[in-house]
Parts: sequence; C-alpha cells; structure tokens
Amino acid sequence: MRENSNEQSDRIVIYLNEDLSGSSLGLDEGDSWVIMNDKTGQTLLGTGESIYQNSFSAPGSYMIRFTHTDACGHEHGQESKIIKLTVLPYKITFLFKEATFSKPLEGNTFFNNEIVSVPFVLERFSSSNTEIPDFSILAAGIGAEMKGVSKPGQSFKAGRNNYEFTLTGSLKPDTYIRLDFIDQTNNIVQPFYYPLKIK
Repeated sequence: MRENSNEQSDRIVIYLNEDLSGSSLGLDEGDSWVIMNDKTGQTLLGTGESIYQNSFSAPGSYMIRFTHTDACGHEHGQESKIIKLTVLPYKITFLFKEATFSKPLEGNTFFNNEIVSVPFVLERFSSSNTEIPDFSILAAGIGAEMKGVSKPGQSFKAGRNNYEFTLTGSLKPDTYIRLDFIDQTNNIVQPFYYPLKIK
C-alpha cells in the first residue's frame, strides 16, 4: 500500500490479551485494514469491524493501517490512516468488590492518607519482569474532592496481589461516587461505582 500525504496517525495502548473493542477506530464495514507486528513483520488482513475480534497475545509494537472506500469501491476523503498500537507485556484486572478501606467513606470528613487496598490479578507475558507503573484514583460525583496516589515501595508478582493507595480529600453526604483508576497516561483504566450512598 503506497504512502500518501493524506495519512493521519494515532496511538493506542492496550494490555496483554486484550482486543480493540474499547477503541473507537471509526471504521465502516467496507474499510480494509492491515495489522503488522513491527518486530516479526507478521500481518493480518481484514475488513470492517472484524478488527475488534482480534486479541493481542504478544506484547510489542504494531502498525494498523486502514483505507476507507465507498460502496462502489472508490476511495474518498481520507485515503489511509495509520494507528500505532502498543501492547503492554502485562494485564491488570482490579477486583473492586473486594476493596477494603482503612476508614469508612463518609461525608463531611477529611481523609488524610487513609489507605484503600484493592486486590488485583496480574498476568505477565512469559518471563517478563516489567515494572507495573503507578496508578492513581480520582473520585467523581457531586462535591467529590478526593484523590488517591499509589503507596510507594510496592512490588507485585504474577497472580493475585493487593494494590494500596493513600486517599486524601473529602466527600459530600447523601451522594454516590465513582472511583476512577487512572494510569500513567491519565486514561481511566477501570471505573468503580461505589455501591453505597455516602452518609
């Protein structure tokens, strides 16, 4: 496929063994796409939304290029788009329902370095020992002004672990909150809807 001046580039980062279902690629059913592993050169071809069915079991860098065509097979508008995909060598799944708090979440109370411990499952690729980046927490809701930072000095192994955060800030009573777990790129990894009304 030829290079052209109409190409646009985006970047996407996903975890190991994930697919692209959480990404909005703006594909139409007639669009053709190519996924290429930058290291091995292995390619996968397809059309339309079938791209969302592919999970990535090998970490590394990939290039995805798709071309938009109309129903008659004519290219129009943006001729080709390139997406740079990075697949991380690990996957984290937080188990929010098992989270424990050193202090109950209550309104009109200032939280100062209170601890929340969140179990999670860590999957690693082969013998990868890549360090897990720090996550943070941001509370969302009416009058919510609470955030959490990763407790320093934590190390994790493959399998089940506990991730500890220190919470600072305050909440309003008679409200519901959502705790957003945010990665190093400021993207929400997993939101957690706290099931109880703040008293």
